[in-house]
Amino acid sequence: MAVKIRTSERKKLEAEYATELKRIEKNYNRLLTEIRTQDLAAIRTSTDLTVRFVQQVMNPLNALKPLAGLLGKDPERLPNFIKQADIFEASEKLPTILLAFVRTEGGLRRLTGNHANSAEKAPRRFAQRIAEFEQKVSERFDFTVNILPFLNKYRERTLVASTHYEEHARAVETKLNKLEAESQVKHRQGSLAAEQNEVLAEIMLELKFIRKALVDQEQVRFQKESAEYKAAIGSRKDSLLANHLEQFEKEISFGQQLAYLKRVLESQTELKKPENLTDEEEVKFEERLQEREADKKKFAPLFKKSIEMAGKNGSLTRALKELYYTMAKAEAGRIMYVELLKQNQATAESKKGMSKNASSSKKAKHEGKRKVDDEAYTELMSDELQPVGSIKKAKTTTRHNSTHSFFASKPMETEDQSDLQCTSKTLN
Repeated sequence: MAVKIRTSERKKLEAEYATELKRIEKNYNRLLTEIRTQDLAAIRTSTDLTVRFVQQVMNPLNALKPLAGLLGKDPERLPNFIKQADIFEASEKLPTILLAFVRTEGGLRRLTGNHANSAEKAPRRFAQRIAEFEQKVSERFDFTVNILPFLNKYRERTLVASTHYEEHARAVETKLNKLEAESQVKHRQGSLAAEQNEVLAEIMLELKFIRKALVDQEQVRFQKESAEYKAAIGSRKDSLLANHLEQFEKEISFGQQLAYLKRVLESQTELKKPENLTDEEEVKFEERLQEREADKKKFAPLFKKSIEMAGKNGSLTRALKELYYTMAKAEAGRIMYVELLKQNQATAESKKGMSKNASSSKKAKHEGKRKVDDEAYTELMSDELQPVGSIKKAKTTTRHNSTHSFFASKPMETEDQSDLQCTSKTLN
């Protein structure tokens, strides 16, 4: 549902949307022509075309999604100028083009011929088209294995949530890497900059420790509780543990790291004591007060200013705040994705239970006709199966109160394309 926007502002945003879409279309057609006319060997031995296609088509389309949602359009729907046949044609020469589209909900809709509501309105046809696409890819390309993770998420209707979460998680990793690099920069001994970097290095170490502790705890839990792990022997045991921890790290909570960053950022503010505390609450408040005093002293250098830091005052605290908010977005996306996975699992188990009950009832009915009396048979067939609950899609609301240009106020972010480039080299 579109957010209410003044008519004048809506017209301005519609014009911006149309202008940006035309720019993307121009780049798309130019790159398609380049792919069609270039020598196959030249294309396959260079990653330049893949990088330019992603930067000039895929990234701008992704950046256009918030504005599309704001205007009441389907953010995931690809524009009409992107044809299924063109994607396959370009992919024959440059397979990474197909991989770029497969990563997105809109791309898989176009490639399979499905629509936004196909899974709900025509589930059998939805599944059939996915199977047909998978078969088509396996016949024409040698990298079906690279597509399956995205195709499975699309089939399970978790691709959008997964993509949003992974985008925010990558942004967190980028900011962490920048801060890590900053903490290792050498400054004049005894200077404020050196003191600040020393504190920053300690913060980065603590963030790493929090994550490692969570992984270690999960390893102990898995080794203790997993029946499959306990039953396995040799390398199978190691493989099960490694695969489980790899998946766990992909969905690991940012909660404890967020709590720690909040402590750092609030360390210089005074704690206000609530009124009418119980004895137990009084003790807890005193503990918090002592922790705050220790934090205030420990993190104070980050909040200091000096002449030598002119132009950089507050840069580290600002970077830590940005990390906090980016991490909060990632955690919100993670929770949404994990909850969707749980709902899908519950639905699958419910369907499995229904199928089992139906099979048992059918078998009992067959045996009952021969073995049980009429009264027992009637009682046996009186049980009703419970319907499977539907999964409601999470809705997000986007606010846009500024009258400034959408693209001027929200510059496009260019994602790291190293994974696509690596895949390109592998395929070639």
